[in-house]
Amino acid sequence: MNKLTLKLCALLTALALIIPLAGCSGTDDNPSASNSNTGGETSSQDIYITEIMSSNSTGLTDADGEYSDWIELYNASSSRISLSGYYLSDNEQRPQKFELPAYTMEPGSYLVIFASGKNKMADSEIHTNFAISSKGETITLLKPDGTYASRVEVPEAASKDISYGVVLEGADAGKFMWFAVPTPGATNSGSHAQSIDGLQFDTPLLYINEYMNSNTYTLYDSEGDYNDWVEIYNPGSEEIDLSGMYLTDDLSEVDKWQIPGDVKIAAGGCLLIFLSGKDKKTDTELHASFGLSKTDEILMLSDKQGHKIDSVALKNLPDNISAGRNPQDPSVWEFYALPTPGAANASTGFSELMTASQLINRGLWISKVSATPDDDGYDTITLFNGTDSDISLAGYGISKSLADPYRYTFEKGAVPAGGTLTLYAAGLNNQGSDRNSIYLNFKVSTSGDELYLTDPNGRTVDAFSTGKLREGVSSGREGTTLADRVYFSNGGTYTGYIGNASFSTTGGYVQAGYQLSITAPSGGIIYYTTDGSEPNRNSSRYSGPITINKSTTVRAVVYADGMLNSDIRSCTLLIEDRHSLPIVCLSSDPDGLFSVQNGIFEYGPNANEDMSIEQLKDAPANFYRDWERQANIEYFTADGVKVLEFPAGIRIHGDYSRIEKQKSIAIQIRDNYGRKGVDYPFFEGNEVTHFESLLLHSGGQDWKWTKIKDAFISKMVQDDFELAVMDSQPCAVYINGEYFGLYYLREKINESYFETHDGIDADNVTIIKGNANNSAAHKSFRDLEKYAESHDMSTKENYQYLCEHVDIYSLIDWWIAASWVLHTDSGNIKVYAASDGSTKWRWVFYDNDWSLWKGNYDDPDYNYLYKMANNIGHGVGKRFRSILGYSLLQNSEGKQLFIERYAMHVQNALHPDRTIPLMESMFAEIESEMPRQRERWGAPSESTFNTYKKRLREALLKKPEMVKLNFMDAFGMSRAEVDELFTVETKYTE
Repeated sequence: MNKLTLKLCALLTALALIIPLAGCSGTDDNPSASNSNTGGETSSQDIYITEIMSSNSTGLTDADGEYSDWIELYNASSSRISLSGYYLSDNEQRPQKFELPAYTMEPGSYLVIFASGKNKMADSEIHTNFAISSKGETITLLKPDGTYASRVEVPEAASKDISYGVVLEGADAGKFMWFAVPTPGATNSGSHAQSIDGLQFDTPLLYINEYMNSNTYTLYDSEGDYNDWVEIYNPGSEEIDLSGMYLTDDLSEVDKWQIPGDVKIAAGGCLLIFLSGKDKKTDTELHASFGLSKTDEILMLSDKQGHKIDSVALKNLPDNISAGRNPQDPSVWEFYALPTPGAANASTGFSELMTASQLINRGLWISKVSATPDDDGYDTITLFNGTDSDISLAGYGISKSLADPYRYTFEKGAVPAGGTLTLYAAGLNNQGSDRNSIYLNFKVSTSGDELYLTDPNGRTVDAFSTGKLREGVSSGREGTTLADRVYFSNGGTYTGYIGNASFSTTGGYVQAGYQLSITAPSGGIIYYTTDGSEPNRNSSRYSGPITINKSTTVRAVVYADGMLNSDIRSCTLLIEDRHSLPIVCLSSDPDGLFSVQNGIFEYGPNANEDMSIEQLKDAPANFYRDWERQANIEYFTADGVKVLEFPAGIRIHGDYSRIEKQKSIAIQIRDNYGRKGVDYPFFEGNEVTHFESLLLHSGGQDWKWTKIKDAFISKMVQDDFELAVMDSQPCAVYINGEYFGLYYLREKINESYFETHDGIDADNVTIIKGNANNSAAHKSFRDLEKYAESHDMSTKENYQYLCEHVDIYSLIDWWIAASWVLHTDSGNIKVYAASDGSTKWRWVFYDNDWSLWKGNYDDPDYNYLYKMANNIGHGVGKRFRSILGYSLLQNSEGKQLFIERYAMHVQNALHPDRTIPLMESMFAEIESEMPRQRERWGAPSESTFNTYKKRLREALLKKPEMVKLNFMDAFGMSRAEVDELFTVETKYTE
């Protein structure tokens, strides 16, 4: 035996002679005889338990490669001892639970027995039929004489991979304690303590260096999410492998998240871990399986055995403020206004959280924002420099999205020390009139934007949420201390807006005498109007229910001391017979609608009804001015339920139709009115539900005849033709509580239409109307026409070039539709494409109030196909080019495609068996509304309406025959050929 073995043997023998082994009970040691005493003389032939592992995760493995718990036995005698007749157990009621095999232990030797539950002896290993609970239990070793050799009460294992064993030396000799480094099959040594807190583990030196638990703009991951994060720092001179280590925010679950393999920190380096809950590792990112909450109190990093490496008590931090260690003294924690995730804490740290939150410590920040145009017509953003030195903006970026921090990158400009610099958010990208000013390439939304200022190194130095803005109201920061947002208006400073007024009904149908109540948030005073004008402090002050005896629009606003006034809310109450259609109610200042001086529906002071259209445009009449009036729009379903209310601008729409009594009204849902678009399924079967503009169409010049023709023709080609058309829904319209007639709510053709229908960004759309030619994109279309005019389109190569730039089906369908309906206003032609050339040119089909006109549809000489086939132009005075259609027909493949597609449409979408039922259903839909339409506008009279309805039906029946004649004339086809091509049989007759 060596000296240490002799010492252990002597210690265990002495302990057995005096008291039961430390950690063993002093009574009931003999399971077969009560009150037996093991404290008497002990034979030198004794076997003892010297060490127990109850939570093995990375230590000793068995022959199966598994981390089984284990029990270490020691032969303290000077003789060989057979284990025959010895028993191990984890149940004092069953001390003979596992019988040890007849294995002979040499004197002074150790034996490790796996407490695995496998109950076997194989590969020179002994496995018990029980496992040890890490929660703690009693392990006994029973001798052949029925007395205990050892009885060890093992406490709950507070950490993995620590053992519970007997101390050999020092003041604690003879006691069972926890050991930091287990020694299976060897003498117990190293750090030991009564509890895990007293153990000293051989863990690497790593720091939790910085963390953020409220990240809204500082850093986003590859999926664009702003997760909380923690940074681990290696202050040593060698690389450290973190694989298998643990991170947790719950001390009762030390192994909450295990760092995956192949994660290392270089000497002096930092590792960023997103606390996102995504639990994944990519080439560039590491995500833990948990996130932080405001109630989390601690973050701890542990080694593979769960031994603490470092921990930090978490503070509830404001948005985008981090807490981190002082780089000179890591024992000192500070707060950072400019966090440095994944890098050394190089920015200025503050000992007080309030100080870190102050604007002055950001150096440069956004101090004021206005989203309503200044005197130059631009939104503005003001930067403030809180330092004592000028700050150059070269290389900085400003944007409305952290995904694109350098949307505008500064090439020039500086903010003076202690001063400001105003930026013009004009959407012009430095194309403004003042060469010394900075014009940004984006605008600010009145509904609220997030603005971000980023330095040349990619660090977000400030972020500002503008909040809701309106005319005369800007937002910003007051002073240089706290970063809270305030609002500025008319020289005053406000913390926010008072809430909106609430009505006792959402509006719609009520009985005469209805009592309308209006309520406001606490402290608010309500003012209201009943004529459609905008209420203010000079309007009627609400003091009690308002009696409604006729159809009325009530508009209300709320004022309160120290707050900005609320939005104006409208409530239209209808004391009317019910409509069978949806209802659109407009409310707007009547002066801007109907006064001689300012009314957009009126002739105005400089015009009258005796003037020609040219004179009215020159005067100009009010309705030919480019005037827009602010309005509030309410939309009710056919059963009278209000489903939408939104602010918008309204203006008169059309050209020649502006002189008509019943005028069309364009609705612009612009940001400067407080809302950029509405979302609602106005049009059945239309997948598009987002609209930034709409049209209340009177029917154009057909308003006094059929009302439906333009909408009907659009519906006719909507599903089967490759054309952009405006969907429609008939509705009853009220303005300021007065009935204004039957209209068709329509989509409006503009940039936002093509964004929602074709997926082309609205800023990347070029629309050409007629012969317009005023941009590079327009020129590219004209160049395409010139190419077609100057090249032999019968060749495959030249025809293919045309097909590469033009959606050939859209071109064909436009000519089919225009020739079918005899589009007399074909000068109102629009084509569109992506400005960057990523899409082909496509066609819009619209303005058909003069189409299918009596005298045209039954006149075989009125032949659009002839114009196309002979390239003689179309529209008024044949001023509009037909070269692309003509070029198509010069190629045999293109001509054949045109003829076959024409025949296909005639047999389907244009067949009378489809068009006549569609027409009849649209007439039936508006039938109940016509009496009120006539009463309001005097037209169309019942006889006129019926006459033009009959003519439209007649046109649809005659068109197949007219098309045959047109084909014979345009293409020299025989009667037999066109009869075979257009076989149209219908159940309808004239």
